[in-house]
Amino acid sequence: MSRLAPICTLATAVALLLAAGCRGDAPADAASADAPPAPMPVRCEPLAERTIAAEVALRGTVQAPPNRHATVSSPVAGRLTAVRVAVGDTVAEGDVVAVVDSPQLRAEREEAVAAAAAARAAVTSAQKDLARKRALFDEGIVARRAVEELDAQLATARADLATARAREHLADEQLARAEVRAPLAGTVVRAALAAGELVDGTPGTPIVEIADLTSLELTGDLASADVVRVTEGAVAEVRLDPLPNVAVPGRVARVDPTVDPATSLGRVRVALSPPPDLAQRLAIGLAGQATLHVGDRRVVAAPPGALRRSLDGKDEVVVCAPAESGAGTVAKAAEVTVGERGDGWVEVADGPAAGTPVVVDRAVGLEDDAPLAPGGAPAATAPAPEPAP
Repeated sequence: MSRLAPICTLATAVALLLAAGCRGDAPADAASADAPPAPMPVRCEPLAERTIAAEVALRGTVQAPPNRHATVSSPVAGRLTAVRVAVGDTVAEGDVVAVVDSPQLRAEREEAVAAAAAARAAVTSAQKDLARKRALFDEGIVARRAVEELDAQLATARADLATARAREHLADEQLARAEVRAPLAGTVVRAALAAGELVDGTPGTPIVEIADLTSLELTGDLASADVVRVTEGAVAEVRLDPLPNVAVPGRVARVDPTVDPATSLGRVRVALSPPPDLAQRLAIGLAGQATLHVGDRRVVAAPPGALRRSLDGKDEVVVCAPAESGAGTVAKAAEVTVGERGDGWVEVADGPAAGTPVVVDRAVGLEDDAPLAPGGAPAATAPAPEPAP
């Protein structure tokens, strides 16, 4: 028994030391595990209302106004003997742009001239006959009936002469129409036919197109929901595809009063007002987009830094919400629908209401219910308690 006593005493001492060590470490580990996460220092700002310009985008092409653009064709059939203009030429109203050779018109005019000459001769002859008969009547040689018959013949001859003169005038006009003239002043933008080709006297065989390039428009179609929002005279800004960095001022010149029932599209024309140096560079057919101002509206807006993407790819903001315990602020993700974007703001078309505070920096990575320190630093972590002796 005396030999085992020292051994038992040593084992007891070691056990007591181990127990003391365990009692000393346990409170520190528990305190570390139970300590709350440090609040994230963030900046929270309320969503604000702002007035923005309501706008409609119109996609279209540059055209001349309908009353300043003409497709010129010959009103008579025949063969073109000359086309006197080329693309890019400037013409005045009434200038001859082409000449048509029409044998039929020449023949008709010659017939009309001959008929008018015969009618004039008939009138002259009837006048002479009537004068002789009247002289004889005055002498009592012929009866009044003979004078009246010649008087009627003269009246008929004069009517025939009037008809012949009208036909001659019509033939002259028809022959004059063989000289095709410009219906308006402008620039030749297209030449469809050349000398020697045939025309049938209908719009189906156009010769040239003329447009007034000093008054151009951007013409396009809008959905009916947008057409009803646009008014004539509304301010517009046009950017053409070849000149994306150049803003061309304009105004809505015309909103068509009808909408195509098949497509629900309505036509809108925007008159362009380019500066002189730019006006020379514009051309018919250029494509572009006009932004039409259709009024003002109130929206809820957030700074761009408040937006982030959720794991499923949707836009959201992080709301600075009060903690359920009533003490402190925590993060709450809220899905939003983004509308228009401006310089330093983004429209929240659907989401939290105006006045709701949201995180405007460090929003990425914040989880729901994460503690926040708006405008401040993270709270200091409480020190672990000292080990029990």
